[in-house]
Amino acid sequence: MSDDLSIAENINTTAEELVKLAETEDKKVLAAIAKNPNTPIDLLIKLAGEYLHEIGDNPALDLILFENPNFISDIYYEENEHFYYCEEDYEDYKSISILLPDWFVKLASRDRDPDIRIYIASNKHTSALYLEQLATDESSRVRVNVARHKNTPPSILEKLSQDKDPMVKQCVAINKNTPIPILEMLSQYQDPLGYVRGQVAGNINAPVYLLERLAKEEYTFVKEKIAGNINTPIYILEKLSQHENGRVREKVAENINTPIAILEKLSHDRYGWVRARVAENINTPDSALERLSEKSSPPESANSIRWRIFERQDLSVSMLERLSQHKDEWIRAKVAKHKNTSISTLERLAKDTDYYVKEKAVQNENTPLSLLEVLCEDKSDSIRGKVAQNKNIPTSILEILSYL
Repeated sequence: MSDDLSIAENINTTAEELVKLAETEDKKVLAAIAKNPNTPIDLLIKLAGEYLHEIGDNPALDLILFENPNFISDIYYEENEHFYYCEEDYEDYKSISILLPDWFVKLASRDRDPDIRIYIASNKHTSALYLEQLATDESSRVRVNVARHKNTPPSILEKLSQDKDPMVKQCVAINKNTPIPILEMLSQYQDPLGYVRGQVAGNINAPVYLLERLAKEEYTFVKEKIAGNINTPIYILEKLSQHENGRVREKVAENINTPIAILEKLSHDRYGWVRARVAENINTPDSALERLSEKSSPPESANSIRWRIFERQDLSVSMLERLSQHKDEWIRAKVAKHKNTSISTLERLAKDTDYYVKEKAVQNENTPLSLLEVLCEDKSDSIRGKVAQNKNIPTSILEILSYL
């Protein structure tokens, strides 16, 4: 055991000595300092970001909490790199994933600062025990986070479904743990613009009969959610694909269960984002993708759509072969870069008249060694440089390039 570690563990080490010792980068020493009852509160607060569990083992913790009632909030705000909470949009929810010790969760869930209680309600590791406590919190923002938490049990969700705040109801409707009877009840809640009913319509557990009933709603938000639900029947998707609102059509285009025939129709949509979603859908046929790759598509979002097509990892070899002969050099370059492009196509593109296309073919990891050997004698310094950067290039070729 090092001398520093022995000193850090010694309960007779003075506060001044511990402060000086904390300048070390030795994690074992710092952990021991966090456990030492003589460590000053200010230093413990600074150590809390990485050594919160060790602070829980500090024999002086009860005394520290008595002398400093703001100890939890001091830790929370001091160590914002570890504890900073930024509330996400309630629908596009991302939970915090720091594993906190029970002692901290227990105290923080009762802290007078609502931001700290929100933080605990947002942490994906928070257990049902504390979520049940927070479900009755005076702050609706705390209850919102409990309502959408993956660990919140159905019994608590049932209580929260009666909450006076419509946003809490929405989050119950979003939660995948919410039982069907509660979804049925919330589907009849009459809120302005149908936000609660819309979230029910978007829940993956919503039964088909409920989706069929909600599809008759007049509110656009409800229709959007139904259009995006993978359980929505085809005949409803067909009807919604003709809806006047572009956002509704966009959700249909995004749905992985939307049939090819509907995607074909939507690939001609006047709204650029609808066509973009068609380009991303795994069911979209090559014929539609090739058409969408053309610059002749309606101009708005055209480049964005083409980018999405070539970001797909499932483009077929045959489609890439056809597009490799396109007059647009941007398209040929994207083909040259794609991981599914065949060797025969790469060999042809490596001889392309356009420098950028040729460069991308040389960089492709599938480009055969025989071709790289030929290209290492290319008259262009840049092309030879790209050959050298290919991760599959053998030492023998690198040696040749070093003499050129």
